[in-house]
Amino acid sequence: MTDWRSKPRNGRTEFIKHSDEIQSQLKSGKTNTQIYTWLSEREDFPLSLSQFNRYVRKYFFDVIENVRVTEERKTSLPKKDLTVSDEIKSNQLSSKYIKSSLSEWHNINVRTQRLINDLEENGFSPEEVSSWNEPNDTAIRNRLTQITLKKGK
Repeated sequence: MTDWRSKPRNGRTEFIKHSDEIQSQLKSGKTNTQIYTWLSEREDFPLSLSQFNRYVRKYFFDVIENVRVTEERKTSLPKKDLTVSDEIKSNQLSSKYIKSSLSEWHNINVRTQRLINDLEENGFSPEEVSSWNEPNDTAIRNRLTQITLKKGK
């Protein structure tokens, strides 16, 4: 009987080795599949596409979000065609995506990426959340839920 662990596990190492190239291509707007194809053609890249996608989401979440926000801004209406109310909405949308650094969230013991995204989406900063004096992610999530229910979202 062969042991499945006999094959060396070096996929993450290979991914990390190419991380600078992957990050620069993500910033330039290339898709994960295009980058994966480019790496596979260039050399013997040991990862499957699905594992490559998992690593991209894990290690380059912030880059992907920044590219998404940039793309949203490119597709929005030009400033000269906006009415006053549209301009206010546009400013609220852009301020909605101003991201605090992960270290700021981690300093106040908020570690869950989904919770961080939800807090920022609702316009909360790490300073404001720390003033709640909640002990952990669960308590902060409960407070966020209460606030959003009161707002009617």
